[in-house]
Formats: sequence, structure tokens, C-alpha cells
Amino acid sequence: MADDNTGDAVVIERSFDAPIELIWAMWTDPDHFKEWYGPDGASIPVAKMDVRVGGSRLVCGSIAGVEHSWRRPKAGATVEPVGIGE
Repeated sequence: MADDNTGDAVVIERSFDAPIELIWAMWTDPDHFKEWYGPDGASIPVAKMDVRVGGSRLVCGSIAGVEHSWRRPKAGATVEPVGIGE
């Protein structure tokens, strides 16, 4: 799945024992995202998701309630999964 034309990109691949619809929701639904994202002891007090092409996400993470880290990654060519792993 890795692309040789990624330039400076980092490609991480994972396998999950879960339905693809749940995995999609975990990355695109703010309530799901807040529940799992980050290491143990982290919380996500803010997660706004607009995963349409050109949309953006706003994510604030805190580890042990000490420090807040804000991220605003931009959505690329995001499409709902169809037939993955079938």
C-alpha cells in the first residue's frame, strides 16, 4: 500500500479487528475520535471534523490535563470506504 512517490510523507499502516464503518466513524465522527485518539492519559476536549475535500479538522489534545496541543490538519481526498477488505 505504500507509495514510492510520497516525498516527505510518512505512511503508517494498521489492521483492526472491527467493521470498516466503525473505523471510518472513529476518524470522522468527533465523539468517536475523542474517545480513542492519543496515548493513555490523554484527553481530546475539542474535536471538530469537516472531512469533505478542502475541509479541515480542529483538534485539541491534552496529556494528563497539563498541556494543550492544537492541530488543524486539512482534509485531502477523503471518501467513505467501500469494499475495503472484502
